Amino acid sequence: MLVSLFFALTFRLTAHANTAEHTLHLAHEGVRAVWRVDVNGRRLGDLQVQDQPTITALAVPAGVLRNGENLIALEPSKAEEIRVGPIRVDPRPLAVSTSDARLEVSVNTPARITVVDEHGYLPQLTAESGQRLAVRPGVVYTGDGRARFRLPAGRYTVYASRGFEWGVDQKRVTLVGGGRAAVTLRLMREVPTPGLVSVDTHVHTLTFSRHGDATADERVLTLAGEGIELAVASEHNQHSGYEEAAQRMGVRDRFTPVLGNEVTTSIGHFITWPVVPGSPTPDPGLKNWPALMAAMRRTPGVQVVILNHPRDDFGGFVPFAHLEAPPTVDAVELVNSGTMRSEALDVYRDWFELLDRGHRLFGVGASDSHHVNQLIVGQGRTYAACADGHPDRIDVAEASAAFRDGRTLVSLGLLVQMTVNGRSVGELVTGSDLEVKVSVLGPSWTSVDRVRLYGNGVLLRDEPVAPTGRPGEKARMTWRLHPSQDVYLVAVATGPGVTAPFWPIPRPYKPTTNTWTPYVIGSTNPIWVDADGDGRYRRASF
Repeated sequence: MLVSLFFALTFRLTAHANTAEHTLHLAHEGVRAVWRVDVNGRRLGDLQVQDQPTITALAVPAGVLRNGENLIALEPSKAEEIRVGPIRVDPRPLAVSTSDARLEVSVNTPARITVVDEHGYLPQLTAESGQRLAVRPGVVYTGDGRARFRLPAGRYTVYASRGFEWGVDQKRVTLVGGGRAAVTLRLMREVPTPGLVSVDTHVHTLTFSRHGDATADERVLTLAGEGIELAVASEHNQHSGYEEAAQRMGVRDRFTPVLGNEVTTSIGHFITWPVVPGSPTPDPGLKNWPALMAAMRRTPGVQVVILNHPRDDFGGFVPFAHLEAPPTVDAVELVNSGTMRSEALDVYRDWFELLDRGHRLFGVGASDSHHVNQLIVGQGRTYAACADGHPDRIDVAEASAAFRDGRTLVSLGLLVQMTVNGRSVGELVTGSDLEVKVSVLGPSWTSVDRVRLYGNGVLLRDEPVAPTGRPGEKARMTWRLHPSQDVYLVAVATGPGVTAPFWPIPRPYKPTTNTWTPYVIGSTNPIWVDADGDGRYRRASF
């Protein structure tokens, strides 16, 4: 049975009356809202909030089932389309039905462990005690590379991954009831990023923001497991950080935590960082950009202000619908993997328009993750030009300066690097005889199919790329340009979205089309070209 639902629906399931606890297993995918599950009028619990194919297991107390036909009702907190089925009843209690086999996994680095059954569903997992893990259906984040957990007997594929810069290892395993197995997986670094620091500037927890599902302890494990080196805590209207949690969970050597704030208002959301502990927070009730910008800039320690998801609707106000008076921020989220856009380049077009008007604000990528697995932390990320030899001691001032100066790269599954006459992003090139070199990097599990070059927001080159499936450099091209006016250049690469269960690209947050094709994307920030030789870039049409 596989059914698409928009509203509440009732299934009829034939079963036997239960005199002891049984277990109801429901397979589903596309769940973003809370879906209540009732059997014969008795509430059993909720479906797991999870876009990926997942199995929710719920205890059915004695006396709930009856001989013959039983009614299973699913009722959402808000209308959405999901897929449900198959549904089955196991005559064993929940603790036995979901934990009758044991799996031990060892990885050579902090990692995300993903387990899917033979049909591609994430199963219920139960961690054994005495471990520092973040566990959700089919997913375990481990800070030391080791994990022991229980799950239903069956045939599974076990993946190990560690975010964008690393490869993936996988093995298949068959578990029988009462049995146990051990799996050893090894990850290799595939994407070289010397002189670049991986940054997620938009990170939340249930502990502080009070929504989502990732506690602070779980969040630091996910950051280590996805290879983020500089993590900005951006809880709503508060200065809260992850230093203590990172120490407590034994992963402080893996990244540098930064105290920040997502200033959450009716006219937009803004990340401010770094923040001096104990500083007053800006008034979220401010209703105009100049006053709000001044309040954020006055916060002690703040060096960077970022406008988040600029095409989202805030009570009828969309920041990028008011381009005639944009906020004076340092950067804007071109890619937010937690609020994906239906069309990959629509925010880029807005950004180009602002650059064309002389506004110097730079692009960033971030995850906006509130969850352990529903939205993967560090999926959208920024690479900042910064000393990267010690991830636990990243120079926050140096990283902040890279954000303010545009010496950053936007990444969602691809990393694009560009030089113009040997100069890199954020720098000024003088002359009109230009050699533009672009390279696209990515792990073995992402692909690029198109590389574009924009000059003053106008498409100058659009080159298809044959996917290689190789790790590291996936594309390289050189173009010659001879502009007659000053111009800023931006390179953008796109490719097919990742659908594998260890890093699936999420659906759009607020879709604008009925159909959607998942994508990966990477881009540079501008290289400024002084074509007329007067020593500075001046905006002009190309």
